Amino acid sequence: MKIGLYSPFMAENIGGGERYLLTVAECLLPHHQVDLILQSQFKFSKQKLLSIKKKFSKSFNLNLANLNIILGPFGSNTSSKKRKLFTKQYDIFYYMSDGSLFLSKAKYNAVHFMIPFNSPLPLIQKLKLKTWQVKTANSFFTKNHIEKIWKIKVDHVHLGAVDPKDFNPTNKKKIILNVGRFFSPTGNKHCKRQDFLVKTFIKLLNEGLNNWQLILNGPIDKGRDNIAYAKEVA
Repeated sequence: MKIGLYSPFMAENIGGGERYLLTVAECLLPHHQVDLILQSQFKFSKQKLLSIKKKFSKSFNLNLANLNIILGPFGSNTSSKKRKLFTKQYDIFYYMSDGSLFLSKAKYNAVHFMIPFNSPLPLIQKLKLKTWQVKTANSFFTKNHIEKIWKIKVDHVHLGAVDPKDFNPTNKKKIILNVGRFFSPTGNKHCKRQDFLVKTFIKLLNEGLNNWQLILNGPIDKGRDNIAYAKEVA
């Protein structure tokens, strides 16, 4: 089959969502043609797309040799007509949603939710959602939350794949480890709220927690506001 994978989060980010979608690609690649679609507004050259694929493969230790990375009519200021024509070429279209929805003309459509959205779904979005045959979530928490807020049924919980060979368990230590990029919470729904974790940890220490460490691990996103946020957390 010809399968299209699209996430508005994908471009040059290296995070959990990217690893999740690319692991799906790796699982499908031995048997199908798989296209990873980036927004056409990036205007990346073929050489740039190749370098992005190499970076993804190296960063996540995945075999993506046969993956096609292409540009498609997605993102802001793109035509819904062009998008429908573009998606028509696929047997399956798999969309990792940021909360927005669109009409896909693929033979079979699956939408995946990584975030427990808090806002009710507008009527026009509800109508669009009905055209997606399968709805999945990354956790039971996300599934239950979306079902409650959006009043819809999420068909499956599709947990992220983890290869046990990547881990070598040792003795447990009194460590709370948080892994995530540093984004400023101002106007950014991707913020991992490390500031809240630190405040909560300090509260636990003040209440008598002893001999524990809180470790925050992750890159700082570009921008002065993100750098300032990381410094504030530190």
